[in-house]
This record gives sequence, C-alpha cells and structure tokens, in this order.
Amino acid sequence: MARVHHRKAAKDYPQFGIAKGDMHYYVKIKTGPRSSREMRSKTPFKRSQLTSSDYQSQLYDWEDSKAEISDMESAQEFADTIRSLGEEQREKLDNMPEGLQQGSTGEMLTERAAACEAAAGEIEEAITDWKSAKDTWESEIETYKEELAAHKASQEEFDARESAQDDLDEGEEGDPEPTVEAAPDLPYNTQYNGNGAFEFDKSEWLDHVREVSVG
Repeated sequence: MARVHHRKAAKDYPQFGIAKGDMHYYVKIKTGPRSSREMRSKTPFKRSQLTSSDYQSQLYDWEDSKAEISDMESAQEFADTIRSLGEEQREKLDNMPEGLQQGSTGEMLTERAAACEAAAGEIEEAITDWKSAKDTWESEIETYKEELAAHKASQEEFDARESAQDDLDEGEEGDPEPTVEAAPDLPYNTQYNGNGAFEFDKSEWLDHVREVSVG
C-alpha cells in the first residue's frame, strides 16, 4: 500500500480544495512501470484509495463496510457484494487466452474467485443458521405457551381442590402442584418481549458475520 504523508501545502491545489498553508494528506500511487498519480486531501484517505488494484480497492471497501451490517437483509447484500467481486475475477479469467490461464495471473484470479465465493458462502450459512434457530425457537415458544395455559388451568383446579378439603377422602392426597418447563433459550441472545414479538438482537450474530474475511 502506498505511503501517505501529512504535510503543509507549499502552494494552492484548487483541484483538491487545498490552499497554501493547509495541512493535508498526500500520496503518490504507482499506476505502471513509468506512471503514477498524486492525490491530496484534507481528510485521511480510505484504504481503497491507496491501491491501484481494482480488486483490492473493492475488497477494502467491502471489509470497511462491515460495520454497516444491521440485520439478515444487509448481511445478504454483504454476501452478494463479495460474490459479485469473485464473479468479476472469474470473468477476467475466462476472457484470458487459455495459455495465460495456467500462468501466475490465472492462478491469482482463480484463488481470488474461490476466496470471494467461500466468504459469501460462510455469510449465507450464518444467515441460514439464524433462520433455522429462529424457526425452532418460535415452534418451541408456541409449545411453551400451550403448556403455560394448561398449567394455569391445572393450577386453578388444584387451588380449588386444596381449598375444598371435603372433596378429599381421609388420607387421600391431592394432585401434585402442576409445573411447566422454562421458556426455551433464545438463539443469538435475541430478546422476546412477551407479546409474541421476536426481537432481533444483532450483537452476537453480527459479530460472527463481521468476522468473515476473504482468505
């Protein structure tokens, strides 16, 4: 990655909105054996601006956008983006002469395409796991509600029998007090608000998604 300098402008650079004396960031990026381009900015450059590789630039933007993932929908978009980048590498490979495909550049493009697809697949696997956990939990919570309603009815019956001792023969014990299993644990630390709503807690699940990287 190109080295960035922080310096005071010796003259005006109107194309960059920089006046003489302004502190700014400066970088020279090599674009070819005998070519380069200069950039100046009052604010720090993004990583994607500091490379001449279109692939690396898009990959840096993808990695730096992880914080923007907020739910399963944006996670899927995140997966789609990196898959698209992999497909671009595959298209470049397919458009190369067959002889060059076996060379170092062809191998690099193959590795990039595979790495991007693997990252997309890992994110989608996390999405599938979440949906499966959510479906299982919703089924379990319905069972829990039914058991809770039955428990309430049994408890009322038990309390009535307990208060009417003449219903029991001498020495006869009443029915044991009914019990109900605890509500099932929620996947990925999600919260259930008690009104039938399943509230997505993104912290733990998103931490998992954001750990995905292109190897």
